[in-house]
Amino acid sequence: MTFQSLRSTWTATVLGFITAVLLSSCGGGGAAQTTTGGALLLAGGGSAYGGVPYTMQILGGRPPYQLSSSEPALFPVPSSTSSSSFTVLPANPGVIDQSLPPDALPVRTVTVGVRDSNGNSVVTTVKVGINFFTGYGISVRTSSCPPASGGTATGIVCAGGDSVIVLSAVFNGNLYGGREYKLEVLQGNFTLVNPDTGVSGQAVQFTTDHSGNVTAIVRVAGGINTQVGILKVTDVATGTSTLETFTIQGNTVTSNGALTTIPSSFTFTGPDNQTCGSGQGTFFVFDGMPPYTAVTTNPSITVNFIDPYHTPGVFGVMVAPVSGVTCPSGSVLVTDANNNRATVTITSAKGTTAPPVIPTPLSVQPNAITLGCAQSGSVSVIGGGTGATSGTGGSGGSSSVSYSVSSANPNVTASVTGNTVTITRLGPAGPGTGGPTNSTVIVTDGTQTQSIVVTAPTTCP
Repeated sequence: MTFQSLRSTWTATVLGFITAVLLSSCGGGGAAQTTTGGALLLAGGGSAYGGVPYTMQILGGRPPYQLSSSEPALFPVPSSTSSSSFTVLPANPGVIDQSLPPDALPVRTVTVGVRDSNGNSVVTTVKVGINFFTGYGISVRTSSCPPASGGTATGIVCAGGDSVIVLSAVFNGNLYGGREYKLEVLQGNFTLVNPDTGVSGQAVQFTTDHSGNVTAIVRVAGGINTQVGILKVTDVATGTSTLETFTIQGNTVTSNGALTTIPSSFTFTGPDNQTCGSGQGTFFVFDGMPPYTAVTTNPSITVNFIDPYHTPGVFGVMVAPVSGVTCPSGSVLVTDANNNRATVTITSAKGTTAPPVIPTPLSVQPNAITLGCAQSGSVSVIGGGTGATSGTGGSGGSSSVSYSVSSANPNVTASVTGNTVTITRLGPAGPGTGGPTNSTVIVTDGTQTQSIVVTAPTTCP
């Protein structure tokens, strides 16, 4: 009985709905206009982020709908739709609303309107937030820097002190607890310390706390000038990064004006009395206020800035090899941040010993000769000796060269006069018997030797 009653009721309802639709399509039923969903509403107004798809719902009204945006380049809605929803891909706002609170999300407010086919319209606002990985600035909570007048130093990163910084690592507009971030030093004389792990260095990894913040210690060396620190923050999971900047307050105590350099002079000595000294060395700069600068007074002297930002400052100096009579000498002028100066003297000098003697090559022309019985021939000696004048053609040598000769064959004799060697085959004149044989005559200047091959008869009649 109950099931039958429900089926009868459902049948009546469906027939009534069909009748109403037919009357509406014919203009009957006493209604000139009929909406399909009641009052027109546009849902979804709130916060969107650049680069992240954002969906809005159209409730009620009669499609098709006409849409509009007060910032079509920032929040580009479709011009019309018959759907009950539409999705927008916002851009990143380059200009944000004025008078936002200091810690508020940087947003730009956009007005979105919809008008249905019955002429009804409604508007709502959407706040488009900057969607990129950023810390929205860092804050210095406490510091070991001396305060201006009593109390605890806050908001200061200074030379020679530790400062606790807190960075709100916002990703896609949200703060995430337990997320990994890497902090790197891009500029500035400071070191990062992770208070949870004790790890320190120029690149250190951190995990956000439950509120999504990174807490780090910035440790700055003493004796530096006021400068800008640049910190790179990288989201480890995605690799996206942003840069944060802050001011490092330098030491307020200045030097007494005296710079000390160790050593204060260099002397480079050549290997002999014909060659100027050259080479390289390192000197250190103490006292004063870094950073240090250095200039040279001679282009043959160059300076390498190894570490000019700390105390002591470290510099390399090099003297290039030169040719000529005058050796390069000069100085390096070192200046600190307070314009205090010191001079490092550079001297290049020739040695005291004579250069090594390079002997002139010894040669003979020709290096082979053929003789008959009782015949003589001559060979020219060229070069040789420490004082000889080398020659590549004709006779060479000088009067200071002394040559000597020797023969391994008793039937072949040799003598030298000046730079001419005379070689003779002993025996009476004649054709000779026993056939020719080769022997050797050696010529020497006392250091070098050359051989002359002599072809002569074995025996003579």
